[in-house]
Amino acid sequence: MTTAEFLTHLRKLDIKVWVEGERLKFNAPAEAVTDDLKNELASRKDDLLDFLKKQDLRVSVSVKPVERVSRDKNLPASFGQRPLWFLEQLEPANVSNYIPCGMHLSGPVDKDVLEKCINEIIRRHEVLRTNFTVADDQPVQVVNPHHEFVVEWLDLQDVSVADHTGMLQRLTTEEIRRPFDLSEDLLLRVKLFRLAKDEHILLLTVHHLVFDGASFGVFFQELSILYQAYIGGGDSPLNDLPYQYVDYSAWQGESMQDEVIAQQLGYWHKQLGGRLPVLELPTDRPRPSIQSYNGARQPLRIGSDTHQRLKSFGQQEGCTLFMSMVSVLQALLYRYTGQDDIILGSPISNRTLPDSEKLIGMFLNMLVLRTNLEGNPSFRELLKRVRDVTLDACSNQDVPFDQIVRSLQVDRDPSRNPVFQVLLQLSPAEGYVLDLP
Repeated sequence: MTTAEFLTHLRKLDIKVWVEGERLKFNAPAEAVTDDLKNELASRKDDLLDFLKKQDLRVSVSVKPVERVSRDKNLPASFGQRPLWFLEQLEPANVSNYIPCGMHLSGPVDKDVLEKCINEIIRRHEVLRTNFTVADDQPVQVVNPHHEFVVEWLDLQDVSVADHTGMLQRLTTEEIRRPFDLSEDLLLRVKLFRLAKDEHILLLTVHHLVFDGASFGVFFQELSILYQAYIGGGDSPLNDLPYQYVDYSAWQGESMQDEVIAQQLGYWHKQLGGRLPVLELPTDRPRPSIQSYNGARQPLRIGSDTHQRLKSFGQQEGCTLFMSMVSVLQALLYRYTGQDDIILGSPISNRTLPDSEKLIGMFLNMLVLRTNLEGNPSFRELLKRVRDVTLDACSNQDVPFDQIVRSLQVDRDPSRNPVFQVLLQLSPAEGYVLDLP
C-alpha cells in the first residue's frame, strides 16, 4: 500500500492526520486505532511526514484553519443546532432535548469552590453563555458577557433517609422538566442536593443546543482540575482554548460549500433512496399511533471474556469494536424480524478538527448504517459488509442528518422515527469521571 493509499485508508476510518512543526499528529474516534494500525503508523511515520510536507496536505474536512470571527455581527447557528432550534419552535414545551446528568458525591463538598469552578468553565466556554434569536428567519447565536453564576443549593438533611429517594426523584424530575427560554436563559443549570454532611447529589441540566455527550467529558475533566487547584488556594492551570464554538460554526458554514454537500448527499441518496424499510419487531401490543418520549431502561451485562473475544475477532478481520457490535446487533434484529434490509442509526462525535475535542458544544451528527443481509451471510461476511458500509458512511459524515432526511423527502409517520427505528451508541466504559479531593 502506497503512502497516498494508506492516507486514504485512514480517512475512511475517520482518522485525520496532519503535521504540526516536525511532529505527526492524528485524531481518531474511539476503537479506530488498533494495535496493528498503531504499529503501522509508527513504521510509516517518516514517509507520512515527508509526504504531507511535500503535498502541503492535511487530511481533514478542510485545510482552512478555524479563525476567530467578530462577535459584533450575526453568528449563524451551526448545522447541528439548527434542527434542534426549529424543533423547539414547533414544540416549546418538549423537554426531550434537555440533557440531565446526576453525580452522587461522597465526601465533603465546598459549595463556594464548586461555584467558582463552574463560573470559570462558563467564562472559558462562550457556548455556555450563548442565547438564540432570529435574523432573516434563521437562528443566530448571541454570546453574552460573563455574569456570576450561582449554584442552586437545597438542603435535605432534615429529610429522613427513607424519604430521600422519593423526594429526590420528584425534585430532579421537576428540575429536568423546567423549561429553558432560549433567548434569555443560561442554557445550563446546576443544582446541589445536600443529603448529609458528606453526601451530595450534583445535578446538571443542559440544553442540547449547547452540549453533547462528549461535552460532559470536557466539563467534568475541567471541573476536576479546577476544583483540585482552587481547593488548595491556587489559580486555574487550564490553558486558553484555541477557538470557541461560534468560531467553529462560522468555519463550518464557510468550509461546507455547496459542492461538498452535493457530493456527500449523492452518496446518501444512493444509499437511502427509494422506499425505506421499516423495522417490524415482534411486540406484545399494538404500536401507539403517536410516538411518545416515555421509555425505560433494561440492563444486560456482557462478560469481559465475550467482549475481548469479539474485539479480537474484529481486529483479525480489520474491524473496530464498533463495527463488530453493529454486526452483532444487526444479526440479532435479522433473527427477530426475518428482514434482510436493516437500517441502524448511530451518533458520531463529528469532532474531526484538531482541538475540537477540547470544546463544549453541539458537534454531534447522526450516521445511518444500512446493511444488506440477503442470502443469510456468515458472520464473517456480515462483518465485511458492515465494515464497508461504516467506512463509506464515515467518509460522508459531514452532511447534517436533518438535511439528509429533508432531501430524501421521507414520509413522516407520527408513530416512528424517520429513516431508522433502532440506534446503537458505543460509549466509553468509564462514563463521565468526576474526581474531586
